[in-house]
Amino acid sequence: MNTEDLIRDSLMRQADLAPPPGPTLAALRKPRRRRMPLLIAVAVTAAALVAVAVVVDIRSVRSADPATTGAPSKRTTGTPATPVKPSVLPDRNQMAVDVPVLYEPQWLPDGFVEQEREFPLGHSLKRTWRNPADPTGIVMLLVDPEGKNSLFSVQHENSPDRVDLGANGDGAFGPASLDEAGMSWYSADGGSLLMVTVEAMPGMKEVARRIAESTTSGGTSVHASALVLAPEHVGAGDFVTRTWKGTSPTEWTIQVEVSHLSRSTQARLTPTSPDTAGGTSVRAREAGATFVPARQVNGDWTDVMLVVPVGDRFLTVAGKSFQPGGGGPRAASEITLETLTAIANTTVVVQNTDLSWFGTR
Repeated sequence: MNTEDLIRDSLMRQADLAPPPGPTLAALRKPRRRRMPLLIAVAVTAAALVAVAVVVDIRSVRSADPATTGAPSKRTTGTPATPVKPSVLPDRNQMAVDVPVLYEPQWLPDGFVEQEREFPLGHSLKRTWRNPADPTGIVMLLVDPEGKNSLFSVQHENSPDRVDLGANGDGAFGPASLDEAGMSWYSADGGSLLMVTVEAMPGMKEVARRIAESTTSGGTSVHASALVLAPEHVGAGDFVTRTWKGTSPTEWTIQVEVSHLSRSTQARLTPTSPDTAGGTSVRAREAGATFVPARQVNGDWTDVMLVVPVGDRFLTVAGKSFQPGGGGPRAASEITLETLTAIANTTVVVQNTDLSWFGTR
């Protein structure tokens, strides 16, 4: 069973807890840019890597307070990874949350800067560092809160290839592969399972071991909400993911995606306007806006889209509906201009959200 199968099974188990299971199935059905590798996804060239930290353990969750979101993210030099078990996991409908980052790799390959944070509510936080000179590769660190009850633990316990990670204890390499190396280890209390995967680079096993050995607890970075959707636009069976992606504090995209079996809707905040060619002028948020209908490009259908200026930024609400049985997008989307306008009118935009961590170590 590979990592994608493990993640697929874990998501299906999560979906069983909250009917209907549409969001999970939608997330699994969505086209992927690339396959999910051995323990986590990793792609690396000899010249460059990408480092991704996925953190699921949550120390606290609090309502987003714009007055407290200005502190820049900092890398700490803390002690070996000592877990803090989550007392509160963010509910799938709880959009306004701050999530402390509990684990930090203290060593990364030279030239890496942080460019992405992503987390599905109630699941995980993923952090990505890239080398701007050659951003083609990837290293990923995952913290699985299910620990010994996790499907990932099967691979960990059955691995015959083990190594001493010093203060982080016993590490286990994943299944042998020509193009990737993975390592897993338990947190100090055995409650969480951490994993790192490196792919397609010289010395993969040593890189994985070094990152694992350097990972400590005590991270202070806080991911604050910048877009807060109204509860009426997030159903009980929806799967919600927030993504922050960018190369600098002036070039970025912040997105909240709400997925279901039959449709997917996104609210995006950007410093510049997306392409609105073919759009028509409408009103939203008591301002002029542009509505862009779905159109067919290279045999596929684009999202239907509403773009609204909000201060010096742009709010884009977009979406698509899907064919029955998990097929591709439908030509006639069920997501209407009225729906997009209602979402835009009720979405809270936090203007002074901290963006200083984009492009920093």
